[in-house]
Amino acid sequence: MSRLPLFKHPFLYYKSKWRYHRCKYAEAPQGRVVKKINGVKLVFDLSLGKAVKSMYFDAYEIEVVRIMKKYLKPGGVFIDVGANVGYLSAIGLSLVGMTGQVHSFEPMPAYFSYLEQIAELNPQYKIVANKLALGETARQACITSHRHGTGANSMVPGFVPKEQIAETLNIHVRRLDEYIQKQKLSHISLIKIDTEGFELPVLLGTSRFFDDHKGNLPPIIVEITPRAFKLMNKSVSELEEFMSSYGYKPYAICGRHRIDIRNIKNQIVTLFKA
Repeated sequence: MSRLPLFKHPFLYYKSKWRYHRCKYAEAPQGRVVKKINGVKLVFDLSLGKAVKSMYFDAYEIEVVRIMKKYLKPGGVFIDVGANVGYLSAIGLSLVGMTGQVHSFEPMPAYFSYLEQIAELNPQYKIVANKLALGETARQACITSHRHGTGANSMVPGFVPKEQIAETLNIHVRRLDEYIQKQKLSHISLIKIDTEGFELPVLLGTSRFFDDHKGNLPPIIVEITPRAFKLMNKSVSELEEFMSSYGYKPYAICGRHRIDIRNIKNQIVTLFKA
């Protein structure tokens, strides 16, 4: 996650720092615990490492959470692509409420089980957990998991260094636009895509939805990792041109400042608004 410059968003910066130090020095429970997020029950498995600890102390992806709070309202629809253990899905569920919907995608079986538990623990809410990946074409594909890091699993060949690969799995891949059509989803409030470098294929697999909803497109949170584009023989410029063709413009994750994604060198989370 890229951090916001202090001079551009001081309140969010200091909030991030305060939560970081709270997470670093506060005592956390051991093992698996259930904690409510605005009324939604979520299993926090602290044995998974630092990322889950930061989730437990509300210090994880606070810029993304802030954007979610801005766009997700009761009755809305949130699509979480690359949901991992379901922290952001649970936050989304708490924001759209019992009249809204969350559709989550996580192909890794170990993490998908946590999404299933969200549904089991919160039967009064609607969360649809999908054990599959999204891409440009419906097919079977491989995903590699990282030995260290809860979310470092990627479908981009070579993204995870060979010496760091824990396992390689065969998974199902679908197009997001086909899923949206089959589920008859309308008035989508927000889409979040965090797929460790595979974000462009996910967006390309959403093109028919974009075509059908020009003029009424939802904001999209996208993680951009330039290294992954090179491994796929693609460029960040292709992403920029594709999104621009539908009227989307890239903003810093604070949502206030336009950025040029073609010049980024490191991993960054971007908000696209039409």
